Amino acid sequence: MYHNPKLLELLDIKIFLKASKETVKKRRNERDGYVTIEGFWKDPPDYFENVVWPNYQKYHCSTSIQNIIALDTEENNIEEVLNIALIEINRALKARFTLMHQ
Repeated sequence: MYHNPKLLELLDIKIFLKASKETVKKRRNERDGYVTIEGFWKDPPDYFENVVWPNYQKYHCSTSIQNIIALDTEENNIEEVLNIALIEINRALKARFTLMHQ
């Protein structure tokens, strides 16, 4: 999502959840698949190594994205990540509200 400049312009806040390759692969392997518009998707063999991880590195590990909040899921538990994200969302909403009422 963060590789689309037009979409980035529409976002008031950008949050990225960082994880190690091992964690991302483990999470992906723990699910059977998921429902898409086209139907049920199940990763084909080697999809993670050939598509998922290269795209994670290409698009989501970019330092060129301005004003992105990167939260490390390896260093923080889910409650800490959620709390930090909520604080940042609240801060962005307050800033937007203040600008609207000046």
